[in-house]
Amino acid sequence: MDSKLYFLQRKFIDKLTALDPDTKPLWGNMNVQQMIEHMSESLRIANGKNPHTLITPPEKVQALK
Repeated sequence: MDSKLYFLQRKFIDKLTALDPDTKPLWGNMNVQQMIEHMSESLRIANGKNPHTLITPPEKVQALK
């Protein structure tokens, strides 16, 4: 099994449930719940379950990767 897939399927949930909701961010403004929601949304976009229209001009996509 791919190590990234293994992590997401077997280890990620354990790590999320171990987070202390009162932890203050080292940078940025999101709290733990907001960070989890942000990560969840990013994964849904990445796996195609929540597709978005590309707003970046196609000629600039490669440079922005």
